[in-house]
Amino acid sequence: MSKMDKDFHDWLNTRCYGTYDGVDITPQTKLVSYTYVISVFVMTFRRSTRYYFKDVEKGKALGAKLLCILCNLTLGWWGIPWGPIWVIKETFCDLADSHSKMWGEIAGRPQEYASQGDGSVG
Repeated sequence: MSKMDKDFHDWLNTRCYGTYDGVDITPQTKLVSYTYVISVFVMTFRRSTRYYFKDVEKGKALGAKLLCILCNLTLGWWGIPWGPIWVIKETFCDLADSHSKMWGEIAGRPQEYASQGDGSVG
């Protein structure tokens, strides 16, 4: 799992939902993380960004997405065999926002809890 800002993570662990810095946090709140690949000689590393609010932090999330894709395409290829394999996989995952989750899933809540609320999906 990707990391979050420590203050945000601590707040979520104690409150689960409510308002944090003017953002309504519910089990349906969507968060997104991106993965980048870096190869050094024959070693290849995958790392993830922190989670971003998908609908609120659009600018920051887009910047992280573009930087991860650029990093993948320039620095990730060089480690054989995992560099090319992970670069292709993670670039497509980043483009499709496939590392997107709802807060209810990240918190380990059952799906029934994540679908409660006002019925809207953030």
